[in-house]
Amino acid sequence: MRKPVKAVENFQTLVDGRQAEAGASGVRGHDVETDNVAIDQNDLDLEILESELLARGRKEQRLLLESAEMLSLHQAAAVVGVSARTFCRMRTAGRLLALALPGRKRGFRYPAWQFEPIIFNVLPDIIRAFGSNRMWQVYDFMTYPEPFLGGRAPLNELRVGRWATVRRILPAAAGLGQGAN
Repeated sequence: MRKPVKAVENFQTLVDGRQAEAGASGVRGHDVETDNVAIDQNDLDLEILESELLARGRKEQRLLLESAEMLSLHQAAAVVGVSARTFCRMRTAGRLLALALPGRKRGFRYPAWQFEPIIFNVLPDIIRAFGSNRMWQVYDFMTYPEPFLGGRAPLNELRVGRWATVRRILPAAAGLGQGAN
């Protein structure tokens, strides 16, 4: 299996070669056939890199969904103190962070930390900012260090009562459109 860095190295070699070629003659001289082959190889390398990164991301999502911090539907409903049916309605209404592998409509898992009172109360606002179809981005936003918060995770900021700070940066963070779907 190729290392993802190889595509970047190949691309840089291609760019360096073209810059040297253009610098030596003052004009970019090249053979159209050779140029097309190089571009096609670069496209292939980038596709391989993208495929490897997506596979790694899916593997990390699977591992996370299997971790102890993730609750099943029935476990999470019991924590909240409602029936599974009511809990499902809460999920579809955008009040709960429900994660599943891309393309799956069943088998949602629920991060246990979302049931801490302060987080449970503000989570619908966070989900609304990102959109209910971007649950993995909500998860990433909550759990990863956020540059807008000086490298602190929003989850930790909420735990110490800094909802106003998190709310202030929420539109910018949600507008980035990054992360897994």
